[in-house]
Amino acid sequence: MILKKTLSYFLFLLGNCALIHSQSDSAMMSKTLEEFVVTGNFEGKTRENAVALTNNIVISKLANLGLQNVGDVLKYQANIRIQQDNILGTSMTLQGVSGENVKILIDGVPVVGRQNGNVDLSQLSLSNVERIEVIEGPLSVQYGTNALAGTINVITKKKPSKKLELQSNAYYESTGHYNAGATIGWRGDNQSAIVSGGRNFFDGWSEIENTRFLNWKPKIQCFANVNYNATLGKTKLGYMGNIFNEYILNRGLPIAPYNERAFDDQYNTIRFMNAVNISHSFDNQLNTNIIFSYNNYIRTKNTYYRDLVNLSETMTNNTGDQDTSRFSLFTSRATVSKSSSKNLKYEVGYDINVENGTGLRIKENKQQIGDYAAFLTAEWQITEGVVLKPGLRASYNSAYNAPIIPSFQALWKVTDKLTARASYARGFRSPSLKELYLYFVDINHNIRGNEALQAENSHNINASLAYKKVLDKHIFKFETSGFYNDINNQITLAILRGQGNEYGYINVGRYKTYGGQFFGEAVLNNFTVAAGVAYNERKNIIDETTFKAGSWESRFNMTYKIPRMDLDFNVWYKFTGEQLGFVLNEDKTVVPTFMSSFHTADLGFSKKFLKNKVSFSAGIKNIFNVKNIQSQLVSGAHGANGGFSPVGTGRNFFTKIEIFL
Repeated sequence: MILKKTLSYFLFLLGNCALIHSQSDSAMMSKTLEEFVVTGNFEGKTRENAVALTNNIVISKLANLGLQNVGDVLKYQANIRIQQDNILGTSMTLQGVSGENVKILIDGVPVVGRQNGNVDLSQLSLSNVERIEVIEGPLSVQYGTNALAGTINVITKKKPSKKLELQSNAYYESTGHYNAGATIGWRGDNQSAIVSGGRNFFDGWSEIENTRFLNWKPKIQCFANVNYNATLGKTKLGYMGNIFNEYILNRGLPIAPYNERAFDDQYNTIRFMNAVNISHSFDNQLNTNIIFSYNNYIRTKNTYYRDLVNLSETMTNNTGDQDTSRFSLFTSRATVSKSSSKNLKYEVGYDINVENGTGLRIKENKQQIGDYAAFLTAEWQITEGVVLKPGLRASYNSAYNAPIIPSFQALWKVTDKLTARASYARGFRSPSLKELYLYFVDINHNIRGNEALQAENSHNINASLAYKKVLDKHIFKFETSGFYNDINNQITLAILRGQGNEYGYINVGRYKTYGGQFFGEAVLNNFTVAAGVAYNERKNIIDETTFKAGSWESRFNMTYKIPRMDLDFNVWYKFTGEQLGFVLNEDKTVVPTFMSSFHTADLGFSKKFLKNKVSFSAGIKNIFNVKNIQSQLVSGAHGANGGFSPVGTGRNFFTKIEIFL
């Protein structure tokens, strides 16, 4: 019966599928896109010439692994840890620093709506994503608060490769995922447009069969994206918009003694993102760029008393069970860049961000924080192989006194094969609206804001060496890098005195992370293999007492192509070492925590048919069958976690069909 339903589902979608572009165009585009990065640069640059070390992840290269969202992509990257909360979604750390200090951008526009300080990466679909750029270390000069640990910029597709492109896809996963999407693209002489959309359905999952309470909650996601770009002489105009809707159902256990009723929670999230980008190039090598964006995030939580006999439901009378939180963010960012000589370029700009929060869980039901900044950066090529890039940012924050933020980056091409980079930057992060004013108390959560919080500030040092050699069309790459973060007044959740499941935000003394990684890659005709190892150590200094813990990770991936058969294979593996840590009581008494080590691996292959008009992918996810790992108080916002933390839904199988015209 299950197989019959699955086949029927795909046959229905195949009848409505269409095509986007030929494989030759895709391959050419992937090769081009792989070389260029834009985040934190005056203009698009090759990765080798960018002053900041950037990890450029091209999505088309991972198409046969069944990746569905940004979180799926980042889970295999070095120095990034992804954790799962089945109500709040995914969270992450970068260089050992929590996601509150990681700036998440879409085409340079900040993403609003953080749950427990983190943007839920599972809500960021890959339906119209071209690549993801990851920059470790502060970009606080360019992007301000929240860019203390690093920046992740999701770059969407701007132009189709042909005049008219159509594509449709269907995805199935054996744990109950049924996803479908479509894209249409058009390109004229001076303008282009891409529209995409889709629906993701997840039926929920639990290790215990025949129970209405599921560890992984049923979820429905619907989304649509539009990109429009026009060129009018030396002026370029762009519009990016998307809408996202997510519904999560948290079914409760039947209530004793008769088990005929239960409490159910329903969570509904709506995201709107709109951005206009205007750029103009003048004859005197003066370039201007300006972005206006308005983002809206609405999350509604309702609790119902459900009759399991007649299936009727009634909304509960408890005021705390019902809540709608709204967060909006207005952003305006403009830059003017100019080459004053062959070896000197500079950029000046402003960056305005005004965030509003409303809801019953926000003090006085409404709060606002504004950040208004001006910044200056320059790129000075001292010699043919040495480039220096200093920067400075001055800002006014409506809630905190913001310091002057400096940065300094250097690039040295030692030889045509060896490149060295080094950087220093100061970071600053003002507490968020939630950290200041949140009051979130229900059956699963007990979190309270703290208006007495101080702003975080930090110092960051990064250094790297990259070696690349080409031998008879074979490419060999080696990279080693190290980092050091020193954060003052780190904001963290603490157990409030006498209440083991009640949490509040406090400042701790100093928090340091340092570590490094080594990575190697070999491209041998149609065979690519890469491997790396990384170490991350975290040190907390509280009242002159030091708490220190380190963690190892390793990763491996392999790609093999058989061009004559239009067949691709891909394998990704990552070992995540044990992570030790702690949470604090309000009196700063340390409560030790840990998360056990685990292995993850995915395998996938794809095959092209009918002159590349049909692509079929299949594979295995979570090969090591990881479900829950031993941990202690990892999900502090939820109180005790029963000694386990969710990682995955076990080993599962996926298939995906794409059809192009």
